Amino acid sequence: SWGGGGEAQITSLRIGNCNAPGPCNVNAGTSYTVSWTTQNASSCTLDGEPVSVNGEKTFGTTKACDVGTSCSACQGGKYEWCDSKVVSRSHTLSCSGGGGTASKSIEVKWDEGQCKQYSCPL
Repeated sequence: SWGGGGEAQITSLRIGNCNAPGPCNVNAGTSYTVSWTTQNASSCTLDGEPVSVNGEKTFGTTKACDVGTSCSACQGGKYEWCDSKVVSRSHTLSCSGGGGTASKSIEVKWDEGQCKQYSCPL
């Protein structure tokens, strides 16, 4: 119930304007913040780490190269180009309180890119 007492509930889990379960798209090489609110929870964990019952946590992303750009110039008949490589990560919030437990996950995706070798154009 939404009244007094009741079991733990996760009322929101989001990254920016993107709500769980996602997937939420973020920019490679930047950081993003997971934020959440709960009701009737006495304790919570995010990815197994203790966190406050209402809070936020910031994470970094990986980046290999800028997709659609050159990684290296033509050399010995080969050059490297940055191709798309989408990676994803999931964050799970678990809370307990009021004799109950609640769990919710949110997925994050970004394009970290990868340098691939090609033959130089003639």
